[in-house]
Amino acid sequence: MNVRKSSLKVNNSEWDKFIAAFDGVIRNGKLAEFVGFHTMMRRIHGEAVPGLWRFLPWHRAYVLEFEKELQRIDSSVTIPYWDWPQQSLIPPKLANYQGLAESREPGVHPRGNFPDQGLIDAIMGETNFRTFANRLESEAHNSVHRWVGGDMNTMMNSPRDPLFWIHHSAVDRYWYLWQVDNYSNIPGALGADRIMDPWTHTIDDLLDIRKLDYAYDAAPAKPIATRPTVSVAGLVDAMLPYKLRKAIYFKGSNCIEFHLHKGRPEGSLKPISSVFPGMSFSNGVDAAVKWAGGKVFFFKDDQCVRYDLRKRQQDSGFPQLIDNYFPEIGFTTIDAAVKWDRRTVYFFSGSQFTRYNLKAGRVDGSGFPRLISHNFPGLTFEDDIDATLCHRGKTYFVKGAEYSRFNIRQWQQDFGFSRPITGNWPVLDLKD
Repeated sequence: MNVRKSSLKVNNSEWDKFIAAFDGVIRNGKLAEFVGFHTMMRRIHGEAVPGLWRFLPWHRAYVLEFEKELQRIDSSVTIPYWDWPQQSLIPPKLANYQGLAESREPGVHPRGNFPDQGLIDAIMGETNFRTFANRLESEAHNSVHRWVGGDMNTMMNSPRDPLFWIHHSAVDRYWYLWQVDNYSNIPGALGADRIMDPWTHTIDDLLDIRKLDYAYDAAPAKPIATRPTVSVAGLVDAMLPYKLRKAIYFKGSNCIEFHLHKGRPEGSLKPISSVFPGMSFSNGVDAAVKWAGGKVFFFKDDQCVRYDLRKRQQDSGFPQLIDNYFPEIGFTTIDAAVKWDRRTVYFFSGSQFTRYNLKAGRVDGSGFPRLISHNFPGLTFEDDIDATLCHRGKTYFVKGAEYSRFNIRQWQQDFGFSRPITGNWPVLDLKD
Protein backbone atom coordinates (compact mmCIF):
# COMPACT_ATOMS: atom_id res chain seq x y z
CA MET A 1 0.00 0.00 0.00
CA ASN A 2 1.28 3.48 -0.87
CA VAL A 3 1.78 5.79 2.11
CA ARG A 4 1.61 9.55 1.65
CA LYS A 5 3.83 11.35 4.15
CA SER A 6 3.69 14.77 5.76
CA SER A 7 5.72 17.40 3.92
CA LEU A 8 7.73 17.74 7.14
CA LYS A 9 8.71 14.05 7.12
CA VAL A 10 9.79 13.68 3.48
CA ASN A 11 13.59 13.44 3.33
CA ASN A 12 15.81 15.05 0.70
CA SER A 13 16.14 11.83 -1.31
CA GLU A 14 12.36 11.41 -1.43
CA TRP A 15 11.89 15.03 -2.53
CA ASP A 16 14.48 14.51 -5.28
CA LYS A 17 12.60 11.46 -6.55
CA PHE A 18 9.30 13.37 -6.47
CA ILE A 19 10.81 16.24 -8.45
CA ALA A 20 12.42 13.85 -10.96
CA ALA A 21 9.10 12.07 -11.49
CA PHE A 22 7.38 15.45 -11.89
CA ASP A 23 9.91 16.36 -14.55
CA GLY A 24 9.12 13.02 -16.17
CA VAL A 25 5.41 13.77 -16.54
CA ILE A 26 6.30 17.17 -17.95
CA ARG A 27 8.44 15.53 -20.64
CA ASN A 28 5.91 12.82 -21.56
CA GLY A 29 3.03 15.30 -21.73
CA LYS A 30 0.98 13.82 -18.89
CA LEU A 31 1.14 16.96 -16.75
CA ALA A 32 -0.28 19.03 -19.61
CA GLU A 33 -3.03 16.43 -19.99
CA PHE A 34 -3.95 16.67 -16.31
CA VAL A 35 -3.87 20.47 -16.41
CA GLY A 36 -6.39 20.16 -19.24
CA PHE A 37 -8.65 17.92 -17.14
CA HIS A 38 -8.80 20.56 -14.41
CA THR A 39 -9.54 23.28 -16.95
CA MET A 40 -12.21 21.37 -18.85
CA MET A 41 -14.07 19.84 -15.95
CA ARG A 42 -17.01 21.76 -14.61
CA ARG A 43 -19.02 21.24 -11.44
CA ILE A 44 -15.98 20.38 -9.31
CA HIS A 45 -15.83 23.53 -7.17
CA GLY A 46 -18.14 25.95 -5.46
CA GLU A 47 -20.72 26.37 -2.74
CA ALA A 48 -23.63 25.20 -4.91
CA VAL A 49 -24.47 21.63 -5.83
CA PRO A 50 -23.33 19.58 -7.62
CA GLY A 51 -19.87 21.20 -7.39
CA LEU A 52 -20.08 21.07 -3.62
CA TRP A 53 -20.79 17.32 -3.74
CA ARG A 54 -18.07 16.65 -6.32
CA PHE A 55 -15.18 18.79 -5.03
CA LEU A 56 -13.74 16.21 -2.63
CA PRO A 57 -14.36 12.95 -4.54
CA TRP A 58 -13.33 14.43 -7.90
CA HIS A 59 -10.05 15.75 -6.52
CA ARG A 60 -9.46 12.44 -4.72
CA ALA A 61 -9.65 10.71 -8.11
CA TYR A 62 -7.55 13.47 -9.69
CA VAL A 63 -4.67 13.19 -7.21
CA LEU A 64 -4.86 9.39 -7.27
CA GLU A 65 -4.62 9.19 -11.06
CA PHE A 66 -1.79 11.73 -11.20
CA GLU A 67 0.09 9.80 -8.53
CA LYS A 68 -0.17 6.72 -10.75
CA GLU A 69 1.46 8.69 -13.58
CA LEU A 70 4.33 9.70 -11.28
CA GLN A 71 4.72 6.06 -10.26
CA ARG A 72 5.08 5.04 -13.90
CA ILE A 73 8.26 7.12 -13.78
CA ASP A 74 9.33 5.94 -10.31
CA SER A 75 7.25 3.36 -8.46
CA SER A 76 8.52 4.55 -5.07
CA VAL A 77 7.01 8.03 -5.40
CA THR A 78 3.89 9.14 -3.57
CA ILE A 79 2.44 12.64 -3.26
CA PRO A 80 3.22 14.16 0.14
CA TYR A 81 0.59 16.21 1.90
CA TRP A 82 1.30 19.83 2.81
CA ASP A 83 0.96 19.92 6.58
CA TRP A 84 -0.52 23.44 6.66
CA PRO A 85 -0.74 24.14 10.42
CA GLN A 86 2.78 22.80 11.03
CA GLN A 87 4.50 24.13 7.89
CA SER A 88 3.12 27.56 6.99
CA LEU A 89 5.60 28.11 4.19
CA ILE A 90 6.65 26.47 0.95
CA PRO A 91 8.60 23.27 1.63
CA PRO A 92 12.27 24.21 1.06
CA LYS A 93 12.89 21.58 -1.64
CA LEU A 94 10.03 23.04 -3.69
CA ALA A 95 10.85 26.69 -3.06
CA ASN A 96 12.92 26.85 -6.23
CA TYR A 97 11.08 24.21 -8.22
CA GLN A 98 7.83 25.27 -9.89
CA GLY A 99 7.28 22.54 -12.47
CA LEU A 100 5.53 24.25 -15.38
CA ALA A 101 4.19 27.13 -13.28
CA GLU A 102 5.36 30.52 -14.49
CA SER A 103 4.81 32.50 -11.33
CA ARG A 104 4.26 32.49 -7.58
CA GLU A 105 3.54 35.46 -5.31
CA PRO A 106 3.65 33.99 -1.80
CA GLY A 107 2.01 36.06 0.91
CA VAL A 108 0.95 38.91 -1.39
CA HIS A 109 -2.80 38.25 -1.66
CA PRO A 110 -4.67 40.03 1.18
CA ARG A 111 -6.97 37.03 1.71
CA GLY A 112 -4.26 34.39 1.43
CA ASN A 113 -3.14 32.54 4.53
CA PHE A 114 -2.47 29.12 6.00
CA PRO A 115 -5.22 27.51 8.09
CA ASP A 116 -4.21 27.32 11.74
CA GLN A 117 -5.04 24.39 13.97
CA GLY A 118 -8.03 26.17 15.47
CA LEU A 119 -9.69 26.53 12.07
CA ILE A 120 -8.86 22.94 11.14
CA ASP A 121 -10.38 21.70 14.40
CA ALA A 122 -13.54 23.73 13.77
CA ILE A 123 -13.90 22.36 10.25
CA MET A 124 -13.24 18.79 11.40
CA GLY A 125 -15.89 19.22 14.08
CA GLU A 126 -18.65 19.61 11.50
CA THR A 127 -20.93 16.57 11.26
CA ASN A 128 -22.77 17.42 8.05
CA PHE A 129 -20.97 16.62 4.78
CA ARG A 130 -22.26 19.67 2.97
CA THR A 131 -21.08 22.06 5.69
CA PHE A 132 -17.76 20.24 6.13
CA ALA A 133 -16.97 20.19 2.40
CA ASN A 134 -17.95 23.83 1.94
CA ARG A 135 -15.78 25.02 4.84
CA LEU A 136 -12.81 22.83 3.89
CA GLU A 137 -12.89 24.23 0.35
CA SER A 138 -13.72 27.87 1.02
CA GLU A 139 -11.91 28.51 4.31
CA ALA A 140 -8.85 26.25 4.06
CA HIS A 141 -8.27 25.13 0.46
CA ASN A 142 -8.96 28.48 -1.19
CA SER A 143 -6.87 30.50 1.24
CA VAL A 144 -3.72 28.44 0.52
CA HIS A 145 -4.21 28.84 -3.24
CA ARG A 146 -4.44 32.60 -2.71
CA TRP A 147 -1.40 32.68 -0.39
CA VAL A 148 0.85 31.00 -2.99
CA GLY A 149 -0.55 33.27 -5.68
CA GLY A 150 0.54 33.37 -9.30
CA ASP A 151 -0.47 30.28 -11.26
CA MET A 152 -1.69 28.60 -8.08
CA ASN A 153 -4.41 31.24 -7.80
CA THR A 154 -5.94 30.32 -11.16
CA MET A 155 -8.12 27.34 -12.00
CA MET A 156 -6.56 26.94 -15.45
CA ASN A 157 -2.89 26.85 -14.45
CA SER A 158 -2.72 25.79 -10.80
CA PRO A 159 -1.99 22.07 -11.50
CA ARG A 160 1.21 23.14 -13.32
CA ASP A 161 2.75 23.81 -9.91
CA PRO A 162 3.85 20.82 -7.77
CA LEU A 163 2.48 22.75 -4.79
CA PHE A 164 -1.00 22.13 -6.18
CA TRP A 165 -0.59 18.38 -5.76
CA ILE A 166 0.77 18.39 -2.22
CA HIS A 167 -1.93 20.93 -1.34
CA HIS A 168 -4.70 18.67 -2.64
CA SER A 169 -3.13 15.66 -0.98
CA ALA A 170 -3.64 17.59 2.28
CA VAL A 171 -7.27 18.35 1.39
CA ASP A 172 -7.86 14.67 0.68
CA ARG A 173 -6.23 13.68 3.96
CA TYR A 174 -8.56 15.92 5.97
CA TRP A 175 -11.56 14.39 4.21
CA TYR A 176 -10.23 10.93 5.05
CA LEU A 177 -9.73 11.87 8.72
CA TRP A 178 -13.24 13.32 8.80
CA GLN A 179 -14.70 10.16 7.25
CA VAL A 180 -13.42 8.05 10.14
CA ASP A 181 -16.11 9.49 12.41
CA ASN A 182 -18.66 10.46 9.77
CA TYR A 183 -18.68 7.43 7.50
CA SER A 184 -22.41 7.48 6.71
CA ASN A 185 -22.47 11.14 5.67
CA ILE A 186 -21.55 11.02 1.99
CA PRO A 187 -21.76 13.30 -1.07
CA GLY A 188 -25.29 13.42 -2.44
CA ALA A 189 -24.58 13.98 -6.13
CA LEU A 190 -27.06 12.39 -8.50
CA GLY A 191 -26.90 10.52 -11.80
CA ALA A 192 -23.95 11.38 -14.02
CA ASP A 193 -22.60 13.77 -11.37
CA ARG A 194 -21.66 10.72 -9.30
CA ILE A 195 -19.12 9.74 -11.97
CA MET A 196 -15.77 11.48 -11.63
CA ASP A 197 -15.16 12.12 -15.31
CA PRO A 198 -12.97 11.77 -17.32
CA TRP A 199 -12.42 8.55 -15.34
CA THR A 200 -15.00 5.91 -14.47
CA HIS A 201 -14.67 6.22 -10.69
CA THR A 202 -17.99 6.82 -8.96
CA ILE A 203 -18.39 8.51 -5.60
CA ASP A 204 -19.01 5.10 -4.04
CA ASP A 205 -15.73 3.79 -5.48
CA LEU A 206 -13.82 6.60 -3.78
CA LEU A 207 -15.20 6.50 -0.26
CA ASP A 208 -12.63 4.14 1.26
CA ILE A 209 -8.98 4.97 0.50
CA ARG A 210 -7.88 1.52 1.65
CA LYS A 211 -9.61 0.08 -1.38
CA LEU A 212 -7.67 2.56 -3.51
CA ASP A 213 -4.41 1.15 -2.13
CA TYR A 214 -3.09 4.20 -0.33
CA ALA A 215 -2.94 5.58 3.19
CA TYR A 216 -1.60 8.54 5.14
CA ASP A 217 1.12 8.40 7.74
CA ALA A 218 0.09 8.82 11.37
CA ALA A 219 -3.34 7.42 10.50
CA PRO A 220 -5.83 7.17 13.38
CA ALA A 221 -5.91 3.93 15.30
CA LYS A 222 -9.59 3.54 14.42
CA PRO A 223 -9.90 2.61 10.72
CA ILE A 224 -12.35 4.30 8.45
CA ALA A 225 -15.68 2.50 8.32
CA THR A 226 -17.54 3.10 5.09
CA ARG A 227 -21.12 2.03 4.75
CA PRO A 228 -21.29 -1.10 6.92
CA THR A 229 -21.39 -4.49 5.29
CA VAL A 230 -23.72 -6.76 7.21
CA SER A 231 -22.87 -10.43 6.82
CA VAL A 232 -25.92 -11.61 8.76
CA ALA A 233 -29.58 -10.79 8.36
CA GLY A 234 -30.38 -7.08 8.52
CA LEU A 235 -31.90 -5.30 11.47
CA VAL A 236 -35.44 -5.41 10.08
CA ASP A 237 -37.15 -7.83 7.68
CA ALA A 238 -40.22 -5.88 6.62
CA MET A 239 -42.26 -2.74 7.38
CA LEU A 240 -46.03 -2.49 6.96
CA PRO A 241 -48.31 0.56 7.32
CA TYR A 242 -50.99 -0.75 9.63
CA LYS A 243 -53.46 1.51 11.37
CA LEU A 244 -53.76 5.29 11.11
CA ARG A 245 -50.30 6.81 11.62
CA LYS A 246 -48.88 3.47 12.65
CA ALA A 247 -46.75 0.75 11.13
CA ILE A 248 -45.60 -2.72 12.09
CA TYR A 249 -41.96 -3.73 11.84
CA PHE A 250 -41.04 -7.40 11.46
CA LYS A 251 -37.92 -9.24 12.56
CA GLY A 252 -37.74 -13.01 12.60
CA SER A 253 -40.85 -14.44 14.25
CA ASN A 254 -41.63 -11.17 16.07
CA CYS A 255 -43.08 -7.80 15.23
CA ILE A 256 -43.65 -4.46 16.95
CA GLU A 257 -46.10 -1.60 16.41
CA PHE A 258 -44.59 1.83 15.80
CA HIS A 259 -46.32 5.23 15.97
CA LEU A 260 -45.03 7.12 12.93
CA HIS A 261 -45.97 10.62 14.13
CA LYS A 262 -44.72 10.22 17.67
CA GLY A 263 -41.63 8.40 16.46
CA ARG A 264 -41.73 5.69 19.09
CA PRO A 265 -42.82 2.06 19.54
CA GLU A 266 -46.24 1.21 20.90
CA GLY A 267 -45.94 -1.69 23.27
CA SER A 268 -43.34 -4.42 22.98
CA LEU A 269 -42.27 -7.17 20.61
CA LYS A 270 -44.98 -9.74 19.98
CA PRO A 271 -45.04 -13.00 18.05
CA ILE A 272 -46.31 -12.58 14.49
CA SER A 273 -48.79 -15.36 15.19
CA SER A 274 -50.51 -13.29 17.90
CA VAL A 275 -50.89 -10.19 15.71
CA PHE A 276 -51.81 -12.02 12.50
CA PRO A 277 -53.44 -15.26 13.69
CA GLY A 278 -53.56 -18.03 11.13
CA MET A 279 -51.02 -16.39 8.81
CA SER A 280 -48.82 -19.10 7.30
CA PHE A 281 -45.50 -17.28 7.72
CA SER A 282 -45.49 -16.97 11.50
CA ASN A 283 -41.77 -17.76 11.64
CA GLY A 284 -40.88 -14.67 9.63
CA VAL A 285 -41.59 -12.73 6.43
CA ASP A 286 -39.42 -11.34 3.64
CA ALA A 287 -41.81 -8.52 2.72
CA ALA A 288 -45.27 -7.18 3.47
CA VAL A 289 -47.44 -4.68 1.60
CA LYS A 290 -50.83 -3.08 2.21
CA TRP A 291 -53.31 -3.99 -0.53
CA ALA A 292 -56.70 -2.77 -1.65
CA GLY A 293 -59.87 -3.75 0.19
CA GLY A 294 -58.31 -4.02 3.65
CA LYS A 295 -55.94 -6.78 2.62
CA VAL A 296 -52.22 -7.35 3.15
CA PHE A 297 -49.85 -9.49 1.12
CA PHE A 298 -47.01 -11.26 2.94
CA PHE A 299 -44.09 -12.82 1.08
CA LYS A 300 -41.73 -15.55 2.17
CA ASP A 301 -39.23 -17.30 -0.10
CA ASP A 302 -41.14 -18.12 -3.31
CA GLN A 303 -44.62 -17.94 -1.76
CA CYS A 304 -47.21 -15.31 -0.87
CA VAL A 305 -50.32 -15.10 1.26
CA ARG A 306 -53.18 -12.63 1.27
CA TYR A 307 -54.46 -11.65 4.70
CA ASP A 308 -57.77 -9.96 5.58
CA LEU A 309 -57.12 -7.32 8.26
CA ARG A 310 -60.81 -6.83 9.08
CA LYS A 311 -61.54 -10.51 9.59
CA ARG A 312 -58.05 -11.16 11.02
CA GLN A 313 -57.65 -14.29 8.97
CA GLN A 314 -55.75 -15.55 5.96
CA ASP A 315 -57.77 -15.75 2.76
CA SER A 316 -58.56 -19.23 1.51
CA GLY A 317 -56.44 -20.66 -1.28
CA PHE A 318 -53.20 -19.33 0.15
CA PRO A 319 -50.22 -19.64 0.27
CA GLN A 320 -49.52 -19.59 -3.45
CA LEU A 321 -46.35 -19.39 -5.52
CA ILE A 322 -45.44 -15.78 -6.23
CA ASP A 323 -44.91 -16.34 -9.94
CA ASN A 324 -48.31 -18.07 -10.19
CA TYR A 325 -50.27 -15.30 -8.48
CA PHE A 326 -48.21 -12.43 -9.93
CA PRO A 327 -46.96 -13.89 -13.24
CA GLU A 328 -46.22 -10.47 -14.79
CA ILE A 329 -43.91 -9.00 -12.16
CA GLY A 330 -40.92 -11.10 -13.22
CA PHE A 331 -39.85 -12.26 -9.76
CA THR A 332 -40.03 -15.58 -7.94
CA THR A 333 -38.96 -14.01 -4.64
CA ILE A 334 -39.60 -10.57 -3.15
CA ASP A 335 -37.09 -8.69 -0.99
CA ALA A 336 -39.32 -5.71 -0.21
CA ALA A 337 -42.64 -4.21 -1.30
CA VAL A 338 -44.26 -0.84 -0.67
CA LYS A 339 -47.59 0.79 -1.44
CA TRP A 340 -46.41 4.03 -3.07
CA ASP A 341 -49.82 5.63 -3.35
CA ARG A 342 -53.45 4.52 -3.49
CA ARG A 343 -53.05 2.72 -6.78
CA THR A 344 -49.37 1.78 -7.03
CA VAL A 345 -47.19 -0.89 -5.42
CA TYR A 346 -43.46 -1.31 -5.99
CA PHE A 347 -41.89 -4.77 -5.72
CA PHE A 348 -38.11 -5.06 -5.19
CA SER A 349 -36.02 -8.16 -5.81
CA GLY A 350 -32.24 -8.24 -6.08
CA SER A 351 -31.13 -5.27 -8.19
CA GLN A 352 -34.52 -4.82 -9.89
CA PHE A 353 -38.02 -3.51 -9.24
CA THR A 354 -41.45 -3.76 -10.84
CA ARG A 355 -44.27 -1.20 -10.57
CA TYR A 356 -47.76 -2.67 -10.15
CA ASN A 357 -51.11 -0.96 -10.74
CA LEU A 358 -53.56 -1.98 -8.00
CA LYS A 359 -56.64 -0.65 -9.76
CA ALA A 360 -55.84 -2.40 -13.04
CA GLY A 361 -54.52 -5.52 -11.33
CA ARG A 362 -51.44 -5.73 -13.54
CA VAL A 363 -47.91 -4.43 -14.04
CA ASP A 364 -48.00 -0.66 -14.59
CA GLY A 365 -46.47 -0.16 -18.04
CA SER A 366 -43.82 -1.96 -20.04
CA GLY A 367 -40.14 -2.69 -19.62
CA PHE A 368 -40.33 -4.26 -16.17
CA PRO A 369 -38.45 -5.42 -14.20
CA ARG A 370 -36.09 -2.44 -14.29
CA LEU A 371 -32.81 -1.70 -12.52
CA ILE A 372 -33.12 0.13 -9.21
CA SER A 373 -29.90 2.05 -9.92
CA HIS A 374 -31.25 3.49 -13.18
CA ASN A 375 -34.59 4.67 -11.82
CA PHE A 376 -34.06 5.93 -8.26
CA PRO A 377 -31.49 8.76 -8.64
CA GLY A 378 -28.91 8.87 -5.89
CA LEU A 379 -30.44 6.05 -3.87
CA THR A 380 -27.65 4.47 -1.85
CA PHE A 381 -29.03 0.96 -2.05
CA GLU A 382 -28.98 -0.54 -5.53
CA ASP A 383 -29.81 -4.13 -4.63
CA ASP A 384 -30.99 -6.52 -1.89
CA ILE A 385 -33.24 -4.03 -0.10
CA ASP A 386 -34.57 -5.45 3.17
CA ALA A 387 -37.64 -3.29 3.77
CA THR A 388 -39.49 -0.19 2.55
CA LEU A 389 -42.12 2.15 3.96
CA CYS A 390 -43.86 5.24 2.56
CA HIS A 391 -44.81 8.06 4.93
CA ARG A 392 -45.56 11.77 4.36
CA GLY A 393 -44.19 11.96 0.85
CA LYS A 394 -41.04 10.03 1.68
CA THR A 395 -40.05 6.41 1.12
CA TYR A 396 -37.71 4.81 3.62
CA PHE A 397 -35.41 2.06 2.37
CA VAL A 398 -33.64 -0.27 4.79
CA LYS A 399 -30.66 -2.47 4.03
CA GLY A 400 -28.65 -4.25 6.68
CA ALA A 401 -27.69 -1.79 9.39
CA GLU A 402 -28.49 1.35 7.40
CA TYR A 403 -31.50 3.22 6.08
CA SER A 404 -32.12 5.89 3.47
CA ARG A 405 -34.93 8.37 2.79
CA PHE A 406 -36.16 9.06 -0.73
CA ASN A 407 -38.14 12.20 -1.60
CA ILE A 408 -41.06 11.16 -3.82
CA ARG A 409 -41.91 14.65 -5.11
CA GLN A 410 -38.31 15.57 -5.96
CA TRP A 411 -37.55 11.99 -7.00
CA GLN A 412 -34.16 11.86 -5.32
CA GLN A 413 -32.57 10.70 -2.09
CA ASP A 414 -32.77 13.32 0.64
CA PHE A 415 -29.62 15.16 1.68
CA GLY A 416 -27.64 13.54 4.49
CA PHE A 417 -28.74 9.98 3.84
CA SER A 418 -28.03 7.14 4.21
CA ARG A 419 -27.58 6.72 7.97
CA PRO A 420 -26.90 3.94 10.44
CA ILE A 421 -30.06 2.59 12.04
CA THR A 422 -28.46 2.29 15.45
CA GLY A 423 -28.58 5.68 17.14
CA ASN A 424 -30.95 7.18 14.57
CA TRP A 425 -33.87 4.76 14.34
CA PRO A 426 -33.40 2.54 17.40
CA VAL A 427 -36.70 0.70 17.19
CA LEU A 428 -35.48 -0.90 13.97
CA ASP A 429 -32.61 -2.49 15.86
CA LEU A 430 -34.83 -5.44 16.63
CA LYS A 431 -33.88 -8.74 18.14
CA ASP A 432 -35.63 -11.81 16.84
